[in-house]
Amino acid sequence: MAVNRAQSPKVPKEAVIADVRACAEASLPGLADRAMAEPLWVLATALNVWTGRTSPESIFGNIPQCQSARICLESRRA
Repeated sequence: MAVNRAQSPKVPKEAVIADVRACAEASLPGLADRAMAEPLWVLATALNVWTGRTSPESIFGNIPQCQSARICLESRRA
């Protein structure tokens, strides 16, 4: 389970970057499979993220490694 580093103000940027990287590495196989199976999903998702209708962190789903990365990205919106 990922450590919730994004909530602590004293956490070094490198630790948050490591959490985001772990999230990307864990979610990449699933995203690649979906992109290959559903090319229109890729276009729709990219357009929705670009226009702000979808948050970038929402495409990662509920992968446990993405918890800290999601909190960090969501806190930047506030």
